[in-house]
Amino acid sequence: MNTEVHYMYRDGSNYKNHHSIVFKGTLEGGESSIEETNRQIEQYCGGGTGSNFIASQVGFPEIFLWETGEYPFSPDDDHCWHEFNYVSLTSNEPDDPRTIQQVIEDFRKASEEGWKEFNPE
Repeated sequence: MNTEVHYMYRDGSNYKNHHSIVFKGTLEGGESSIEETNRQIEQYCGGGTGSNFIASQVGFPEIFLWETGEYPFSPDDDHCWHEFNYVSLTSNEPDDPRTIQQVIEDFRKASEEGWKEFNPE
């Protein structure tokens, strides 16, 4: 079993772009590991609402709406934050070489160093 992390980008007008990444393995404990993984990642997120993070600081792809070509960049709506949604178990192969424990550690380090806001323009 592997762990899939689901996250999204939401702009100021509430338009969304969803994405997920599969990481190798799980935390010990089966279904309870999912709850624990969610808890650990959420505790390191920041940015006001409690589930926000800077994708590049944890090695996740940035999924800004204007990069899809569907929406133009808007300085009034667009920002650098992504939202952590949840994790789930999957039998899909990893598409990132890190383990889920390494990802949690990346969130911890980024949180302790401080989330570095930037102008995404």
